Parts: sequence; C-alpha cells; structure tokens
Amino acid sequence: MGEKITVGLVAAPELAEQIAYKLKKILSESFKKHISDGIEWEVEIAIDPLTGAAETVDEIFQETTTYRSNNTWDFIVCLTDLPIFHEKRVVAVDINERLNISIVSIPAFGISPFVKRIQKSIIFTLKTMYQKVGAHSNVQKDANSHTTKTEITKLLKRSFPISPVRKVRLWMKETGDVHTRIIIVPRFYGSFYLLLGMTTANNPFKVMSSLTNVVAIAFTTGVFGMAFTTIWELSHIFSNWRLTGIMIAAIFGMVVWVSVAQELWEPRSTDSDNQIRKLYNLTTAMTLLAAIGAYYVVVFMLFSVTSFVMIPPDFLAETLGLDATPTIVNYFKIAWFASSLSIVAGAIGAGLANEELVRNSTYGYRQRKRYEEKQNK
Repeated sequence: MGEKITVGLVAAPELAEQIAYKLKKILSESFKKHISDGIEWEVEIAIDPLTGAAETVDEIFQETTTYRSNNTWDFIVCLTDLPIFHEKRVVAVDINERLNISIVSIPAFGISPFVKRIQKSIIFTLKTMYQKVGAHSNVQKDANSHTTKTEITKLLKRSFPISPVRKVRLWMKETGDVHTRIIIVPRFYGSFYLLLGMTTANNPFKVMSSLTNVVAIAFTTGVFGMAFTTIWELSHIFSNWRLTGIMIAAIFGMVVWVSVAQELWEPRSTDSDNQIRKLYNLTTAMTLLAAIGAYYVVVFMLFSVTSFVMIPPDFLAETLGLDATPTIVNYFKIAWFASSLSIVAGAIGAGLANEELVRNSTYGYRQRKRYEEKQNK
C-alpha cells in the first residue's frame, strides 16, 4: 500500500457544512486524478462554529491548527461563509504556506451552482500546498505526482471561468507567515460576486417559508378588497408605470418593516468594521428582497386565478366602461394592484411564522450565535 495523506475539511455550520459533505464523496478520487495516484487520500470533516464567526482570518487559522494535533491531519482546508478581503479586494482562497492550511471563502464564488467550482479550488489549494511540502511537512512527493505549475494555473482558471483572478504571495503580519491568496479582479466584479454569494448563503427561500402567515393574511385581505369595484377601476385607470411604482414601494416597505421589526440591521459601532457592516446590511436587504419578491410572485399568481374565477367578464366590462370583452390584461392588472395593496396589509397584520429563522439569515446574528455555541461547548 502506498503513502497515506489525510486532508481535513473544517467547515462552518449550515451552507459550508452541506458543501463539505457533498465534497467528501468525490475529493479523494479528485486528489488521485489531479495530484498523485500513488497516494491513498483520505478526507475527514469537522464542523466548527468559529470558522463562520471569526472577525479575521488569523482567528480561523489559529482555530484550525488545533485539529492537526488532535487528528494528525496532513493538510487542512477550511470552508467558511465569511467574506475575506485583501486591500479592499475580495479573496477567494487564502493559503498559509507554513501551516499547510487554506481557507476557501464560499461567498466569493457567487451564486449557485458552485460546488464543482469549490471542488476545483480545493484541488488547487492541495496542489499548491503539496508542491511546497518539502520544507514544511513529512509528506514527500512521489514519481506519480501530476502536479505542474501549468496544471495549477489551468485549474485556477476553471474555478473562476467568468471572473478574472490574480494570485499574490505575501507575508502577513497577523499570522507571521507567508500566504498565497487568490484575489478576484476587478474590485467591482469581485464585490458583486461576493454580494450574490452572501445572499445565497443567507438562503432567501428559507426566509420565505417564515412568511406563510403574511401570505395568508395578504390573500384574505386582497380577496376581500377585490369584491369592491374601486380596485377594478383604479387598476384600469393607472398606467403600468404607476402600478410598477406601487409594487416597488410595497416590496421595499415590507423589507423595511421586517428589518425594523426583527432588528436585522447592523448598527454602526467602529470605523474599522464599517465596510463589513455595510456589506452585511446590503446582504440582508438583498436577502429580504429576494424572499419578498418570491412571496409577491406567489400572491400575484393567487390573485390572478381568483380574479378570473370571481369577476364575471360582463360585469367587469360594464364597470370599466369597456366596449369589448375584458382581456387577460385587465384581470392581470387587477391582480397586480391587489397584490401590492395586500402585501402591506399582510405584513402589518401578521407576525412571522419563524422569527428565529429570519434572524439567522443575517450574517451579524449568525456570527454572534456561533460565538455563543463555541463558548458553550
């Protein structure tokens, strides 16, 4: 039997944990194929709340070093759902060359699906660390090693097929070690990808599941309102631009209501964390917009069906003063206007089905909760 190398995946709870268990099934064969087929690769997983709660990467590196002594791991890859920055640029991968530990920031990969791209990035980090093991590890490269600089570069490009990336090597004061970092360029592109990734990590559709009470109240309110011809007449008189404005105002109003009611907004504390605070608040707003936007679509579909069933065409034509039979557009505009009105009434008139789930879908709250979990262990 050949040499055995154990790779530890230390993942933050929730999204990173789910990805880690998916990757465990395929990484061993991937390492054999891309790094060395003369080695028996074994992948082990540990879930650590601090990897999703630490304020700085050096905290994560300090935390993960304990796993090597406790588990005799040769290499460690940490999966975090936290953002990492280098001179205000988004960092996707951070490799500590002395410790043979790397951190992969999942949000830097953007929106789903990204498991395969994260897989390629982990292979890239292992290739990079495996190349440098001579002075820092007992692991020795063998004759069957497939590692070349050209393959590493190609693998990195496949991990980020759309966004350009740059590899930098630097000494970090915080850890006192030399690091290799993969940075997404340009800055705007990286920030946009990061925002999408953080919104995905918040799982907006889980937030939507807590809005069931709101949907019920909104639908009941809207159906009652549709019995009055005033809504029919106004929806007919209003232009599409006005109806669009009412819809946007209703959605943003509900975002504000949920943010204030659940205290989701991160308050200003110190200038040093101002960038992170703004990013967290923007991600919270994006998460709520995605969830409430999906909720609005559901309500609109319900009202569309209801308007067709409940409102007779002849009576609608007489009420609106139409010379011909009402079209599908007339019914959709009624449903559109009713949805915008009812969404506000539903938000004010009902509580959330799962307030803890909504709060847990914000970065600041999750970090504080994970710190508490870590301290209570």
